[in-house]
Amino acid sequence: NVSQDFAVSSEEAIDIAKMKLIDEISDLTNNGNFEGECYLKVLGESGSDFRQLFWAFSIVSRDGQTYNVIISASDGSVLAGD
Repeated sequence: NVSQDFAVSSEEAIDIAKMKLIDEISDLTNNGNFEGECYLKVLGESGSDFRQLFWAFSIVSRDGQTYNVIISASDGSVLAGD
């Protein structure tokens, strides 16, 4: 289980992504209910033998809008996000 070696856990990655997407998330909340789907995936650099891993967090809204954040699994830095 490669994820046991992550410096940034899945829970921490979700928290980092929530902070990055705070404006988008607030727009998807209606009466305290979140109106979207969230996905968290592990990404590895092609040909890296899993030496460098990333968390990919995505939100898909009911109208099909997507928001994505790529987070380093080694230090929690946000590498990309919209």
